Amino acid sequence: MKKLNNRGQVLIETLVTSVMIVGVLIYLFVQLRNVNTNYSKTSHYNSINALYAADNYRTFLMGKEEHYSLKDYAENSTPAYFLSNAGAKGYIDLTSCNSAYGIVNVTYCQALIADLKIKQVIMTKEDTATITAAIDAGTIADSAIDADFKTFIKAQKTDQEADMYRIFVETTDNDFASIKLK
Repeated sequence: MKKLNNRGQVLIETLVTSVMIVGVLIYLFVQLRNVNTNYSKTSHYNSINALYAADNYRTFLMGKEEHYSLKDYAENSTPAYFLSNAGAKGYIDLTSCNSAYGIVNVTYCQALIADLKIKQVIMTKEDTATITAAIDAGTIADSAIDADFKTFIKAQKTDQEADMYRIFVETTDNDFASIKLK
């Protein structure tokens, strides 16, 4: 029996196997990169520090502490202001602790924002369709709300209750939180 020259067949099998392995490695690399990117982005969403800051600010805003903020939350001074001034953008920025929002103790509010390392606090209706539409339409400038904060707001799933409100908080560490005003 005569031996056949199998060098060509071994070379082709090696190339096919190598191409398949490289293809699998590229696929795994792309998938792991997507997972890592999504983790990096969402690890700052509703982090413990941001939720703590949001809850403390909500407690202040609702008047459950001795340094209450609203003149009389039962009369809905901030929601009334919200309804009359939020307009097409769908939010009011509470970061400045403006007394026009019904905030009684402006000094305490500013100290709270500084101590909790809050970069921005905005209040929206629970149904965030208006602010999401304004973000999509580009009517909210990046100087008003930065791009990462906009992405966070759009990613939130909220109820569509007409009479409820929500605050969104961005910290100086670029962490974000969303909490319902009860």
